[in-house]
Amino acid sequence: MLQATELALSSRNGIQRQGAFREQTTGIINIVNSTGADLELYSIVGLDAPMNLPDSEAGGGDPFQVEPIYFRAISPDVLFHCGRFAIVIEPIEADGCGRACVAGLCRVKITVPDEDTERHCAEVSDGVTTALTAVHRGSAEILWRESGTGEKWAIVRLGPRQPAVTFAVELEQVGGTQGDDTTAASWTYDVYDAASWELLASAVDPTALRHGWQRPSVGQMIAATNGTAHWDIDDELVLDWINEMVDAEACE
Repeated sequence: MLQATELALSSRNGIQRQGAFREQTTGIINIVNSTGADLELYSIVGLDAPMNLPDSEAGGGDPFQVEPIYFRAISPDVLFHCGRFAIVIEPIEADGCGRACVAGLCRVKITVPDEDTERHCAEVSDGVTTALTAVHRGSAEILWRESGTGEKWAIVRLGPRQPAVTFAVELEQVGGTQGDDTTAASWTYDVYDAASWELLASAVDPTALRHGWQRPSVGQMIAATNGTAHWDIDDELVLDWINEMVDAEACE
């Protein structure tokens, strides 16, 4: 807390006080390193609760209202810290105070799982403070990165997590059966990006829980050739719609 006070006092040059401490709006915040280990430059941390919480009984002297904000920084947890993380912009010892970036441009290392699938965003991984992970949909937009796989340097733009975007896909039937008068169809598909013909997923069952496509309980189905899809929060492909149809003919 002494370190926090010293940093706050040194950062007040040029910042006017009008009844309360006016936070800077540059995308840089103050953090307390509660990860249990020293943080190197450009480490990734999850943001926990502020050091000063509101106190309804304190009135105008409530530290939450008048003192600079310091977030507790902890190891990232995907369940809680997607879009709620910061990139450290100076080395910070365990239990020490320092600055971190939450918005705007920043350097950072990202883990690239493969180069066959282009990923334009990055997000936190459980317990990993050394690098973000390249994903299709995340809260850090990759503006540039080194080529290759593994941990690579990148320049990212931090901001709100991108919403799900639906895009066109092409389907190639690779398995299953068309169904008959006693069994349901069971077609599976390789899924390709309609614009680039990049393979996005293999042997996809559109009736699996993630996709939820419904087929008649019996009868023949004509295999699909195209559809629409999106990337979910777990960076998994989800089929929204496919042009699979019942194979019907006129009754005699």
